[in-house]
Amino acid sequence: MENWQTLYQEATALEKQNSLTAAEQKYQQALQLEPKQAEIWSDLGHLYYRMGRHQEAFSTLSQALEISRFTALHHYRLGMVFEQLQQTESAIQAYENTIKLDANLVEAYLALGRIFVTRSQFDAAISNYLIAHDRNPRDVKILSDLGQAYELQANESELRSDFYLGFSYYRQGNYAAAIAPYEKFLASLTPAIASEAIERVYRYLGDCLQHLNQSQRAAEIYQAAVKQYPQKPDFHINLIAALRNSGQTRTAIAAAATAAQLFPDMVLFERDRHLVLPILYESSTEISTYRQQFNQGLAQLIQYVQSRADVNSAESRAVFLKGLGSQTNFYLHYQGQNDLEQQVQFAQLLHQLMAAQYPELMQPLATKKPSVRQKIRVGYASACMWKQTVGVLFLGWLRHSDRQNFEIYSYHLHPHSDEHTENFRASSDVFRHLPVKEAIELDYIQAVGEQIRKDELDILVFLDVGMHPYMSLFSSLRLAPVQCVTWGHPVTTGSPTIDYFLSSELMEPEDGDKHYSEELVRLPNISIAYSPPDLSEATKTRADFGLREDAVLYLSCQTLFKYLPQYDYIFAAIAQQVPQAQFVFISHKSAAITEKFSQRLERAFAQYGLKSPDYCAILPRQGHNSYLSLNGIADVFLDTFSWSGGNTALEAIACHLPVVTCPGKMMRSRHSYAVLKQLGMTEAIAANEAEYIQIAARLGLDPKWRHQISQKIKAAHSRLYDDITCVKALENFYQKSFINKLF
Repeated sequence: MENWQTLYQEATALEKQNSLTAAEQKYQQALQLEPKQAEIWSDLGHLYYRMGRHQEAFSTLSQALEISRFTALHHYRLGMVFEQLQQTESAIQAYENTIKLDANLVEAYLALGRIFVTRSQFDAAISNYLIAHDRNPRDVKILSDLGQAYELQANESELRSDFYLGFSYYRQGNYAAAIAPYEKFLASLTPAIASEAIERVYRYLGDCLQHLNQSQRAAEIYQAAVKQYPQKPDFHINLIAALRNSGQTRTAIAAAATAAQLFPDMVLFERDRHLVLPILYESSTEISTYRQQFNQGLAQLIQYVQSRADVNSAESRAVFLKGLGSQTNFYLHYQGQNDLEQQVQFAQLLHQLMAAQYPELMQPLATKKPSVRQKIRVGYASACMWKQTVGVLFLGWLRHSDRQNFEIYSYHLHPHSDEHTENFRASSDVFRHLPVKEAIELDYIQAVGEQIRKDELDILVFLDVGMHPYMSLFSSLRLAPVQCVTWGHPVTTGSPTIDYFLSSELMEPEDGDKHYSEELVRLPNISIAYSPPDLSEATKTRADFGLREDAVLYLSCQTLFKYLPQYDYIFAAIAQQVPQAQFVFISHKSAAITEKFSQRLERAFAQYGLKSPDYCAILPRQGHNSYLSLNGIADVFLDTFSWSGGNTALEAIACHLPVVTCPGKMMRSRHSYAVLKQLGMTEAIAANEAEYIQIAARLGLDPKWRHQISQKIKAAHSRLYDDITCVKALENFYQKSFINKLF
């Protein structure tokens, strides 16, 4: 025979499954065996409340209270029933009894607030909502209710209404809706408003605008905040970032210089005043000017750090590591030049601080002998093990790995995960998700470094260094006997602890070794086993994008900072020969940067007597299937010069789209070139700018030749995709480097 405890457990389980009638029977059976259990009466009363049987709920909850009058939950549930029975005064009394017994039961305050709002007793409602907000400050429903109560109250409370409504929207992630109440709050300030409240609104309004990629408006908010709160360093940091993101580079540098004077011990501002670069350049002369300024600034920054940083002081090391390690030299690498010297100088500076901070993570590591472990243990670390370019490019190394001879460890260092992350997990023997923090945290670096060393890898491969700040810091440590980096970000790290740069024989120029501090490894072909994208949902038409049906559609879809101004004329030169040409670009996330690029195109086309809007369409940023659709409806893919398309070229080829490219001196300008060489398609590889224009124009004017190229690409797919030749060569390299470390 079942006991009452079992019946009670079965009843609660059935109620969770919404089997309410069956749950009622179990509760009643339990009460027949044990009629003095107040919890059963209370749960049965709540069940009747859920079923709309309010009189039965009242009777049952009253029975619970007769047994246990000092249980807050019973009073709260009775209050809910009184509300449904429209016995408002009794409901208020029940909720007040609840709070007397349990002052932390937030739901009772919310219930009282709800009742008082319906009775237009706004002061009482707000008082209860404020207590609830104090108990649970991040609850968006409480914030929303509080804001609405203020909104319904007299006009003198409008400011408080805007304040709480703004935070309610912000906590929900509804940044667009939060802007209006925040701006209204700031426009109606009185001396009675607390400074702390004003500061919070500036902070969150700026953040809303940044989330919405409205960098220019965000900069205006942060400028006002800096004026009012000059001693708050966060406002200066946000101002500099917003100015840079909106293309106001000179103003950003000036703001950094001002902040550096106010906070002379904050190396972050010293770094920004010397090393901030434009996202988009106006002219080739400007590139030279900023590069010279960067070189001089780097020397000054190194001198500043060496004269001020005390490597023997933990506090000093922390300040300088957080300041230097919070950013990378990302935009330097898009100037199209050899950055070896700058990378080495900065990496050495970082390495000195890291060695002092983490001496135990710098100690040499010995490779385990084969008798100790049968398999070579290879680790891959990245902040991009999700559906991001780096993750897409390099998954094949893991997916096609020889698991009989290699044991694969993966370290996913980004908070985001998706179905592609699961592919990395499935392709690993050990998968560790160790998400990075938003700000640099030295304890996090310590913990991750210790975990990787504890795993006793033979070889550690960083899929990318140079995009995410944490990756530069990790690459300064010695976490495995052999450490490598790939071309996920195709620039040398400059780090003395990275031994090899894993590259592609087709991408590297003859003198490629001169571009790296690491030993260059040229893997066969394009060096990756890349799977073609799924095109089944790439179904949009030209009309869906607002593009001309009769146009010769040239797709040029790189992120806008890849386009250097000295090559803008090429689009106009093609248009002069192909009157039906329409060039398709993709917007930058910052509207201000996109507008600057649009203005550059206008100037370039004007030099040819043409109007760029007649030929150029800059589309919003696209989801992946929409982007693939663009490849499907385009006629020609135009590669960029200084930094070639990698993943974009591979996707274009999957859509049989002719790709025009002109390889440069650096490996990062030769991705598309390598793809075409592996396909055996050299017809659209140009030797110079003039030939690039000629090939692009011919493809536009000669649809028969264009179709022939497209068909040849389609027939050659098997040479390019899922090529495991490079994986075998990679594993041969792993074995050789493993053996070299043994002896």
